[in-house]
Amino acid sequence: MKKIQAILLLVAMMALSFNAKADHDQVITFDQMPEAAQTLLRQHFANKVPLVVTVDWDDYTIRYESGEKVEFDKQGNWK
Repeated sequence: MKKIQAILLLVAMMALSFNAKADHDQVITFDQMPEAAQTLLRQHFANKVPLVVTVDWDDYTIRYESGEKVEFDKQGNWK
C-alpha cells in the first residue's frame, strides 16, 4: 500500500512540475512593450483600461478590464 502511495505522490509531483514549466508569462509594464505595440494601443485602445500586460517566449499580451485581449509578436506586430 505504501508503495502505491509513493508512486501516486511521485506522479502528482511530476504533473505539477510540468504544469509549472508550461506557464512562462511574466508581468511587465506598458513601457516595456515594443514601441510599435505601444503606438497601436495608444491609437486604438486609448479609452480602455489595461488590467495586465504579460510577455512570454513568443508574444506580448494585454488584457483589459472589459475582458478584451490583444496580442503582439516580439517585434510589436499585432497578431
